[in-house]
Amino acid sequence: YFIESMDLACELDYPHGIALTLAGAAGTLVRIKHLEPAAQLFGAADTIRKSKGIVIVPCDGPDYEFTIAELRAQLGQAQFDRCWQKGHLMTAAQATALVKEIH
Repeated sequence: YFIESMDLACELDYPHGIALTLAGAAGTLVRIKHLEPAAQLFGAADTIRKSKGIVIVPCDGPDYEFTIAELRAQLGQAQFDRCWQKGHLMTAAQATALVKEIH
């Protein structure tokens, strides 16, 4: 469902939906141990959120923070930072392509 959600959010030019979908896909990738793309997608989602003033709702905060901490621990700080930064440099289209490539 992430691809359909991403396509619709992009079609509607809905940054909030794009950021949420990227973060959801990234969280799923953490669970199945696709760690580097997960960090990239979290970085891309972070860029979109910050550029549009979108905040993580309080009910999602603990899960988000736990997942990021888990990802950071598994990758190590240096690799996490590299992947996160790579995600920060992605356009929404590039992040969407990454989600589709992994699917």
